[in-house]
Parts: sequence; structure tokens; C-alpha cells
Amino acid sequence: MDLNSLTASRIKGKREELNIKQSEIAKLIQMSASAYSRLENGEIQITINALEVISRVLKTSVVELMQINDTRVYNFNNNTNVQQGFTSHLNVQLTPDQFSQLEEILKK
Repeated sequence: MDLNSLTASRIKGKREELNIKQSEIAKLIQMSASAYSRLENGEIQITINALEVISRVLKTSVVELMQINDTRVYNFNNNTNVQQGFTSHLNVQLTPDQFSQLEEILKK
């Protein structure tokens, strides 16, 4: 399972745990309910901006949703999470602006 699908699964679980409707979150991130459903099922990519809003609604952090504690973020072109010993390596393709946004989100 890729990082997007794992994150989507965590979002869905947390949303269900808090009894929040998909349509409520979809409205906040300016997405149709059907598109949001596809996001939670890992069928479409989660944007950094959407992930930030979703994490606030779910009263959790982006880091928790992505489960990238103690992870080094590299700017590579394959979205994979590789476990090596006691650390994980997350490889993602980001533009410089996207990388800066992600860095700011993770600092919060």
C-alpha cells in the first residue's frame, strides 16, 4: 500500500471515530462529497493543503495522519515509505514551493 492510501485510510478511521460526516470535511476543503469519498478510498491524491485542513478538523496533526514520526523527508520522485531498521524514509516528489509548505506544516 502506498503512502497516499495509508494516509487516506488513517483519515477515514479518525473521521469515523469522531463521527464527522464526509460531506462536512468535503465542504471545508472545497471538494464534492463524491470526490472526498474517493480521497478517503485512496483513489485520488491528497494535496498538502487539503491534508492540513483535514488534520485541523480531525483535531490531529499531519504527522500523525501520515505517520512519519522520526522520518527523513527527501525530494525524490517515487512516493514510497521504506522502513529501514528503526527509522523510516519517505520519498516524495515536490516542487520547491510544495516542499516549503510541507516543511511549515510539519513544524506546527
